[in-house]
Amino acid sequence: STQPAAYILMLVDTSVAGKVDTDAGAAAMSVRLAAQAEGIASCWLGNVDRAQLMAPLKIDAERFAPHPVIALGSPAMAARAVEMQDGSTAYYMEDRDTLCVPKRQQKDIVSWYG
Repeated sequence: STQPAAYILMLVDTSVAGKVDTDAGAAAMSVRLAAQAEGIASCWLGNVDRAQLMAPLKIDAERFAPHPVIALGSPAMAARAVEMQDGSTAYYMEDRDTLCVPKRQQKDIVSWYG
């Protein structure tokens, strides 16, 4: 099936001071890496109606803010990183089962000084 088997809605406790975006991002990436290690596909969903997700859960929306939503399931296709061409980061299908994900070269995004 191409539908996710589960979703994780990560919540940030707004009563705790700190860099919540950094913490939530690190936690979400840890979940995704752990899933991948177990052969489970994941997808970070950014364009979701967080208020609609929170409503049926009866969570204190003044204290907890929804942050990343992660879908988990069986891989629907293979994906591979490819070198970006002509400045485009648009994904494309190489064949029926392989998604190509253009990436910038390390030398173009990292500078070392020292």
